[in-house]
Amino acid sequence: MRQPFALFLCLAFVAPSPVEGQTIPAGKMIDAKLERDVTTESASAGDSVTALISKSTVLPAGSRLQGHVDFVQRKSATEDGWIRLLFNRVDLPDGRTISALASASFSMQKPRAKRDRLLTVISLGAAGALLGGHNKRVAAGLGGAIAGLIIFENKNRYGRDLRLRAGDTLRLRLGGDITVPAQ
Repeated sequence: MRQPFALFLCLAFVAPSPVEGQTIPAGKMIDAKLERDVTTESASAGDSVTALISKSTVLPAGSRLQGHVDFVQRKSATEDGWIRLLFNRVDLPDGRTISALASASFSMQKPRAKRDRLLTVISLGAAGALLGGHNKRVAAGLGGAIAGLIIFENKNRYGRDLRLRAGDTLRLRLGGDITVPAQ
């Protein structure tokens, strides 16, 4: 009875076992470093984009995502620009290619409008009150506060271009499973 068990143990460690490919499930986030700048000022839908996988427990180090600019919204007079990137292929370091679907949309971070407005108005109001002296402190303080409000509103009035820089880490959501086949 002990011999068949010992034989099984020997075969389990000596016999080659088929290695299954590993899978990253859809919906999971992966990190990749952008390899060249992409900006809403110059990018067009269809432009190619590449990113190097930053860290992954499944994809080997040096794997490269290949994709394109899916959509670009250029800045306007009142709106900031935004961009959507779509990656559809992973090039493994050993030359193999895997189909994939990963995407993300990027936009300008919203300024902290309430906090910034409050700080600007209070700061310029206080400066106006100090400059107004003893006799005209209230009027000068109100004038400074109004000037602060005007400066703040004009500063944040125009749309801005979005620039993703080479080396920026992108957080991409997988739209489908990625299975890395065994070597």
